[in-house]
Amino acid sequence: MTRCGLYIHIPFCSTKCPYCDFYSVTDRQDVLSGYGTLIGQELLLHLTSDWPFRTVDTIYFGGGTPSLLTPEAIAGMIKIVTAEMDVLDEVEISMEANPGTLTADKLAGYHEAGINRLSLGVQSFQMDLLRQLGRNHTLEDSVESIGLARASGFTNLSLDLIYNIPGQTQKQWIHDLEMVRALEPEHVSAYTLTVEGDTPLHRAVLQSIVTLPSESEDLQFFRLTHEKLPRMGLGSYEVSNFAREGYQCRHNLHYWRQEPYLGLGPSAHSFDGNMRWWNGRDLGNYQNQIHHQLLPVKGREKLTATQQFNERLLNGLRLSEGADLSALSQWLPSDFDQWLEGACARWSQIQICNNRLVISPEGMALTDSITADLFSS
Repeated sequence: MTRCGLYIHIPFCSTKCPYCDFYSVTDRQDVLSGYGTLIGQELLLHLTSDWPFRTVDTIYFGGGTPSLLTPEAIAGMIKIVTAEMDVLDEVEISMEANPGTLTADKLAGYHEAGINRLSLGVQSFQMDLLRQLGRNHTLEDSVESIGLARASGFTNLSLDLIYNIPGQTQKQWIHDLEMVRALEPEHVSAYTLTVEGDTPLHRAVLQSIVTLPSESEDLQFFRLTHEKLPRMGLGSYEVSNFAREGYQCRHNLHYWRQEPYLGLGPSAHSFDGNMRWWNGRDLGNYQNQIHHQLLPVKGREKLTATQQFNERLLNGLRLSEGADLSALSQWLPSDFDQWLEGACARWSQIQICNNRLVISPEGMALTDSITADLFSS
């Protein structure tokens, strides 16, 4: 029985953050109430055509801002999934939410609907940095949302935080990490700010309106993060993700382990183990195709052996558990032993442990460089 993850993209936001390149719209409130019906119709199209896996162990509502939807809308989509697929009793159902969009009633409704993991887009506890990031919530909103979530019964909370923000100081980042200690979440995603193409931030950097911190400053933020969070009981299980024992994000592990996942909604991506495909980034076109009983797939790609090898290496080395050598050897059979010998010779930061290729904690900051060097061509 092959298990799969299900990703549901909610493409609605109240405002668009200048650094974000995820697909979202800010002017389509008219679609909110009927969006769940579209998702259900797309799911049925996949199940009757190209999706072979029926057992679901994770459901993830991402965005966008899923917490703009009512609990009833979220419950309706979960009901559709459970009616059409074999959803395991121990299913992890995550939902992203923005502080400032949550109330006690909404949180209680989400919990009753079946959401058992809440990911809060805090990003920073500094008001000046929140304004710079285009966030429309406050420090008080974040703290209040966490308290309300706990009172509503959520026992699995994740906080998203960003470092390497222009103007951010190490003192500010240390303060944010100390806030994590005080708030005691089960999971933290701590990312370096990345400049994505065709975003307002990208244009500001190109025009020298905004200057990013240097690579050495970014490295200092990275090391502070990996030093302090594990001391709080939040172990690093992926380069940018930290969790208490038993609270790793099981849905994201599907991605990093190259396991099957089905994506629903505009811009959502899917992977069945050999083929990946993606939906178009246009809500209007998505609606039109679904109404005409057409899959809203924009493109497909069957992975070559080299791509399979490189992607398993890329994602595996990001994990503390490492990359599975048995899986890697299937995609590079002719000279795998030679490749492995060379990899260990060139990088003292990697080691073989339990038939996995693992980067040492001290070498995690070099993950991108090590991976790029070890790619098969």
